[in-house]
Amino acid sequence: MKWIISAAALAMAGTALGGCGGSADSGNNAANALVDVPEKANLYDVLDGASGLDTASDLSKQSGLEDVLKGVGPYTLFLPNDDAFKAAGDLSSSLEGDDQRAQRVAFLTAYIVPGYITLNDIQSAVASANGKPVEMTTMAGGKLTFARDAGGAITVTGDGGSTAKLSSDEELASNGAIHGIDTVLATKSSESETE
Repeated sequence: MKWIISAAALAMAGTALGGCGGSADSGNNAANALVDVPEKANLYDVLDGASGLDTASDLSKQSGLEDVLKGVGPYTLFLPNDDAFKAAGDLSSSLEGDDQRAQRVAFLTAYIVPGYITLNDIQSAVASANGKPVEMTTMAGGKLTFARDAGGAITVTGDGGSTAKLSSDEELASNGAIHGIDTVLATKSSESETE
């Protein structure tokens, strides 16, 4: 059995729930009401200055997601770091250009989940799951699955089965959180884009 994280469950109890209940709006409201949201820049501006996430920032600027990332949110972004993009070869260059906008949006939304979810929230949910996987549903409709590896690091696995380690650094914005990951994940949307 897999556990599913909802933003409201993380904010209220810091635990994973078996099954997501309620609407996205009620989860977002609960998360906003109970998380100490920093009084600072929005996700768009924080991502622009985030260390090691230049490629993801550039792709987001070219995607037309500015209104989303500057909006009320909240959203949590799990983005491949620059080294992950370098290891993926020409992936980032294949997403550039006006004719690739839809592919960029599909790629990025596969790494974004609704809610304001901190590293502490994720660690608590994984610990509460007693070794079972913890899932989050992305804006693209896929799943990101979180677990703890043998070395104690938090890992995230995409729908396509590839796994990355979650960075211990996080960037908190007024309308969400940004987490770096060390691998470009194979997700349902990225697999369909390469076919």
